Amino acid sequence: MRTSEFAKLFGVHPNTVRLYEEWGYLPPVPRDASGERVFTDEHVEQMRLARYTLHRAPRSGPRFKEAYKELVWLAGAGDVQLAITQAHKHLAAVTASRERAVQARAFLRGAAPASIAQLANRPLHIHQAAAFIAETVPVLRRWEAGGLIQVPRNPKNNYRTYGPNELGWLLVIQSLRLAGHNMSSCRRLVSRRMKANGAPKRASRPQEPLNKAIDNCISLFAEHEQHTREVIEQLHRMSAPV
Repeated sequence: MRTSEFAKLFGVHPNTVRLYEEWGYLPPVPRDASGERVFTDEHVEQMRLARYTLHRAPRSGPRFKEAYKELVWLAGAGDVQLAITQAHKHLAAVTASRERAVQARAFLRGAAPASIAQLANRPLHIHQAAAFIAETVPVLRRWEAGGLIQVPRNPKNNYRTYGPNELGWLLVIQSLRLAGHNMSSCRRLVSRRMKANGAPKRASRPQEPLNKAIDNCISLFAEHEQHTREVIEQLHRMSAPV
């Protein structure tokens, strides 16, 4: 199959096919004596995977997008089994993100999620808080510097202390960021709901912007779970012996 035929099969421009090869989304394409690309069934399957994984994925922030790119790169490099392993890891991460978004919704509604309630009498340092939501310390510092959260400090040593309230807001902010909200959008949504002491309003209405945004995060992460499962199924078909 020539480049034009291959591109027509997937409804894309031939230049898109060339870029996919350049970016590593497709395995190296052999050339014939005249230098023309010659595509095989292997390229068809890989292109099908790339188009579905990357272009049929629900919207999201860059973290999920990069995870999907990695799956396509691994399969394109011929390591489908490793791609399957990474896809299962991504699925677990997405599921954990949805569960944390559910906890964020409970926090916004005035409830104390079990994961936070058990830490109520033990304020966390920044490293512990980062581990609590599976983030890195620089990310938490960036959120604080960007005005998304205010963290009290221990007057004796000036260390940040994350109590139940701060942990709740971390869950909210992380959910928004993973769903694709930029810093300005997060700051705008969060600032509308914070009191002077940074606690959520207990009598908030379900249709308030932040509540709706978190509900949308939960739905979005569920869509990503389904999408990842379908990608895993496709990878398994690719790895099955002919």
